[in-house]
Amino acid sequence: MGSLTSGRVADLVVCDGDPLTDIGVLGDPAHIVCVIQDGVVRKESLRPGTPAAGRP
Repeated sequence: MGSLTSGRVADLVVCDGDPLTDIGVLGDPAHIVCVIQDGVVRKESLRPGTPAAGRP
């Protein structure tokens, strides 16, 4: 529970499914698009066609 607010750190998991209808999407790394922990990006999607795909 919480909110995303400018200037604050956050833990956030972005997935390409709906964990409210299928909790399994959170257990499959292929469905995890981005992980932010304490305001630091820990994982970004490297799938073709996503904005993170061109980053070093």
